[in-house]
Amino acid sequence: MKQDDPISRRFWFDHESGTRLYPCRIRDRGNKTATFRVVPRGTGNNSELQLQDEEELYERVIMQGWAVRMSSLDHSQTGLFHKEAASIVRTSRA
Repeated sequence: MKQDDPISRRFWFDHESGTRLYPCRIRDRGNKTATFRVVPRGTGNNSELQLQDEEELYERVIMQGWAVRMSSLDHSQTGLFHKEAASIVRTSRA
């Protein structure tokens, strides 16, 4: 993934609506840095961690079950999702 591409295709989640969701970078208004925002499940945004590295992102989200900000490719659906959310029907696990 190019650093300026907000969408990572490292893994994806299929939403029950039929939309495929991908981890997306969020740009910080203060320092203009775009990062992946992840949180441990059940902790809320107070425990947010900002990541640059896609392998660490994969480890936290797929292996450890953290939630990540995700988006469809056309940005019509976004949200914070984890792999075991009721609305997630399949993951790529790749």
